[in-house]
Amino acid sequence: MKINLRNEATTTQRPAAVNRPQVGSEMRPAERPEAHMNNEEKKSTQKFTRIPKIIDLIAIGAVYLLAFLVPIFFLPNVPSVLELNKQMLIVLLGGIAFLAWIGKLAWEGKIRVKKNVLLIPILVLILIFALNTIFSIYRDQSMWGALGLKECHW
Repeated sequence: MKINLRNEATTTQRPAAVNRPQVGSEMRPAERPEAHMNNEEKKSTQKFTRIPKIIDLIAIGAVYLLAFLVPIFFLPNVPSVLELNKQMLIVLLGGIAFLAWIGKLAWEGKIRVKKNVLLIPILVLILIFALNTIFSIYRDQSMWGALGLKECHW
């Protein structure tokens, strides 16, 4: 299954009559594919080529921030100075990096789900976790955990 989120109306196609030169030969200005595009088409293709680069910078920047901030990050106003703060930082920056990576794959149309036998146990496990959370007496703790509480009141 291939997911393509890009609007097909904004993409440009090269004319069929353009011949591609051999490697090492030079193209005259009239033979270049860009020569057949108007200014709006050129701007839209430049815009589409910049977005994956920006998304890459966001993902890589989040990973670098994660590597830099985890050892030195803490908040002094909470009961557990090290546990929850670092976990929340990892979840936040890791989630931003993951979503940026998935967004880039979706933008480029490269998300594919291949049918595999190993997907069945993973889906069953997710279903069991979801049912466990839905039918739990303490839904908040089932979903988010105890969050550093010393005592659990069952």
